[in-house]
Amino acid sequence: MLSKSTAITTASSTRKPRNRDSEENRAQMKLIDFIGTLRDQRDHGGMNEMWQVAQALIVCGLPYDEVKATQWQKKARLGDGSELRVSFAATQKGVALPFGQDRGPLYYLINCAIRKYKQIEESLPGDIDDAEKQKRLDSARFVEWETAADYLDVMGKRKDGAQYKALKARLQRLRFCAISVLRTTKDGDESLVAPMVRASRLPRWARTSPSEEPGVLTIASASERSRQPCGFELGNEFFHDIVKFHGPVPEDVIRTLLTRPKYLDLFILMQWRAFAAKTDSFIPFNDLREQIGTSDTNDSRLASDLRKTILLVRGTGWKEFRAEVRVSRNKNRASGLLIGPPLNGVQLSAPTVKNKKMIRPITTKQLSFPRN
Repeated sequence: MLSKSTAITTASSTRKPRNRDSEENRAQMKLIDFIGTLRDQRDHGGMNEMWQVAQALIVCGLPYDEVKATQWQKKARLGDGSELRVSFAATQKGVALPFGQDRGPLYYLINCAIRKYKQIEESLPGDIDDAEKQKRLDSARFVEWETAADYLDVMGKRKDGAQYKALKARLQRLRFCAISVLRTTKDGDESLVAPMVRASRLPRWARTSPSEEPGVLTIASASERSRQPCGFELGNEFFHDIVKFHGPVPEDVIRTLLTRPKYLDLFILMQWRAFAAKTDSFIPFNDLREQIGTSDTNDSRLASDLRKTILLVRGTGWKEFRAEVRVSRNKNRASGLLIGPPLNGVQLSAPTVKNKKMIRPITTKQLSFPRN
């Protein structure tokens, strides 16, 4: 009989090595299928499910992989010339910073809160006083979340033990992460430092230990706490920042690219910059690295990733999208991404025009940028 250590050694030695080329090929095929699905949705006017994502997270992403550091800082220069600095900090000993697919539940919470805010805003009576109006709008900070399936179904994930365990760990990291946002404009600075999740009343499946209490929510009165639903309360400052600064992202883009966070960040960043752009803007590679969750200093790889993402975006049928990678061999001229407003103002969420005879075909010249 083999000893336990021998059995483990034997099992590990017979395990097939990872075929990274094969894994990458399968991942690329999934991206191709994803693009085909989005193209079909645009052709039939079905890409109307938009998530609202915080501007700070669109422009300055979380790390792609787990990091040992307890702080993560990114900065970006926006199209209007203002600068945005975003810092994430782990606030609980032994709990890592959010990373990778943790973007999913965070985007989900933000989208639910913004939707609730807009629904409340639209239903307010005209004669409501300011104090009552603010109280009702503030209640949108609480996102009810009773079952793991609320999120897993939306994201098209399996409802099994592994997914429940992964989601629990993601929520644990998000609950103990604070965000600092500093906006520097010509008129001065705006700043906030706040937890992303201010409080939570955890359902049983989300608790990290059997002894963990459900928790109470600060926006509820004492009499209400005994009958509170389970869910998460976003930090007040963080919530008001996302109400003021957010942008639309197609739900299917988040759902499908979540397992490839690098492409998700680049896709969302390009789509958002095109959505917000009033004029053409150039983002040098060094500036772009300071925005997204990468520490890779290789210009060739970054240029390749950007070109792939541009192909992904245009592959959806969004032919009006204008962006190109410019690589300079001149040391005095920076390489970077040139991006501008889409042709004729047509955004990604707009359905494609079915009657091709009624419109002129888009030419390469129309999508290109002038050379300096």
